[in-house]
Amino acid sequence: DTSIAANESFAPSYLGRAKIYLIINPELGVEDDLNKAISLDPNLIEAHLALAEYYLLINNPEATLETLEHVDDLDVESPLTHLYKAQAHLLLDDPDSALELAQEALELDQTLLPTYLTLGQTYLQMGSSSRASEYLETYTLYITDNAEAWASLGESYYKMGQAEKAIEALNNSTEIEEINYEVSLYRGYIYLDEGEGQLAVNEFFNARSLIPDSFEACVGMAHALLIAGRQGDALKQILSCQTLVSDDKQQASIFYHRAIIYEDIGNFKSAVEDWTALLEYPTGIVSSIWKTTAEKRLADLTSTPTPTATSTTTQVP
Repeated sequence: DTSIAANESFAPSYLGRAKIYLIINPELGVEDDLNKAISLDPNLIEAHLALAEYYLLINNPEATLETLEHVDDLDVESPLTHLYKAQAHLLLDDPDSALELAQEALELDQTLLPTYLTLGQTYLQMGSSSRASEYLETYTLYITDNAEAWASLGESYYKMGQAEKAIEALNNSTEIEEINYEVSLYRGYIYLDEGEGQLAVNEFFNARSLIPDSFEACVGMAHALLIAGRQGDALKQILSCQTLVSDDKQQASIFYHRAIIYEDIGNFKSAVEDWTALLEYPTGIVSSIWKTTAEKRLADLTSTPTPTATSTTTQVP
């Protein structure tokens, strides 16, 4: 503030104050100060990059990319430009572009640790959990106080079938940040796999308290309630998840889990309807495991006088 008072036309002063605000409280006027710095000195690369970082922080990837176009116009090769573009594309659910850009950032600077986090999260979004864990392990080796990174590493371990390592990583995350959606979601999945219904219920409850419209947490809760022996609550829960369905995969998940619940409470007619509906989807929508399960359950339900309910230990989508 003293520097600005002494010379209101000195762009780096506004940049410096904005960087301090970014650390202590991004709501204090970061955007105004950075735009002021850029207006005073359009060639101040650091101000453009700081503004892009700010837009990422407030989850505005479109503004991030627009800001970085100005950096491209200045013809400056910065690893941060590639990294911030990668992070923006990741927020836009464009992992292919994110991967290419993050790899370019790493080629320019192999010591830029956030690139390893971005690569790990990109590979997670692409379904390559093994590759994701490699980059996330590197990142958490050096940066141990990032709850998001530990949560992503825990997710990658879970998807690789390494439950013990997943729990350890997820617990590391909660030591830094007590409540985290991904942590609660994946701890819930692990408890489901272990048959710990009530512990899973608790985790999915926490996940839903953070993101009430999470389809995954909603269905996970229904599954957990069933394992906990609360069939009536499980049915109410899975029926409530219908309002959150946004695509065919989620609708298929409803049919799968609802069929299992219907069987468990003895409503075999409704179970047959849901298993039949599930089989109408192609393999690209429904996994081969679910299709096989549906076929077996239909065969049992339609061929025996008194069908037996299927096991409640089911594959988590």
